[in-house]
Amino acid sequence: MCQRLDPGTLIDLAQDKVVVLDADGVYRYCNAAVVDLLGFDPEELIGADAFDLVYPEDREWVRTAFDAIVAGEREADEPFEYRYGTADGGWVWLRTTVHTPSETGIDGYVLTSRDVTKEVESRRRLETIASVSADVFWMFSADWSDLLFVNGAVEEVYGVPVETLEREPESFLDAVHPDDRPYVERAMDRLSNGESTHVDYR
Repeated sequence: MCQRLDPGTLIDLAQDKVVVLDADGVYRYCNAAVVDLLGFDPEELIGADAFDLVYPEDREWVRTAFDAIVAGEREADEPFEYRYGTADGGWVWLRTTVHTPSETGIDGYVLTSRDVTKEVESRRRLETIASVSADVFWMFSADWSDLLFVNGAVEEVYGVPVETLEREPESFLDAVHPDDRPYVERAMDRLSNGESTHVDYR
């Protein structure tokens, strides 16, 4: 026989940091994940201003983004990344999504956050290498629907503006020679399946 768990227990079992802030950005609820993620006991944060622990260089824009969501001036469907303080005085990179009361039915703003420190640090190392290279460096999601990273060399090599690729990640295929495009698309399929591949094309 399965025991039914209440929603609060299920949230505490989540690995992501789940918190509820009021419209002023004050903590009203924190799940147990804040212990592993930040080193704080949930009760230590209740009643505190959530933005006090945001990295100083990130604090203003993160606060502005949250206030814009509260005011209905910004959609809450796009996560944002920023640095956040830990109990031992360190910093972690968080990727946070805000869920509004109209979405959740909860009296407050539900924020789900996960630690993306390793991902951000890897991306920054790649950006450093890519910024001085004439070769194209890029990363896509497994289904090619999202462009995760690209350096400026793509514009010279493919003639496609970065902004266009961000909107339409597969638009680089328009620059591939028609005779070679099927080979490139098959290579993309292999990459999506986790296979290493090499392809020469015009």
